[in-house]
Amino acid sequence: MWPLLEQSLQRHRELEQLLADPAVLADRTRYATLAREHGALSKQVRPYLEFKAVSEAITQAEHILRSESDPEMQALAQEELLSLRQLRDQLQARLEDFLLVDPGENFDSVILEIR
Repeated sequence: MWPLLEQSLQRHRELEQLLADPAVLADRTRYATLAREHGALSKQVRPYLEFKAVSEAITQAEHILRSESDPEMQALAQEELLSLRQLRDQLQARLEDFLLVDPGENFDSVILEIR
């Protein structure tokens, strides 16, 4: 759905493998650089993985809704579908915000001058 987030996910996984490499662990400078990049990407990747899991749960709930003949099960699936769709919309909005900001940007300490 979002190729940029898929690329971030792949890079995040590469960084996890690199950070576990003994050669990288021995080089403190390289390790620190990779760890910073990993941390920045983690802020994007975690919500994206959660978004993918919620999307899969929505697909399963829709399948239950179509295939189930029991009215109680249909009602439960409908309730779950409603809450999952709300969660997916929240996650989608959060991910869209991430796409607007460079993951390497640091907005933790900003000086604002008001005159």
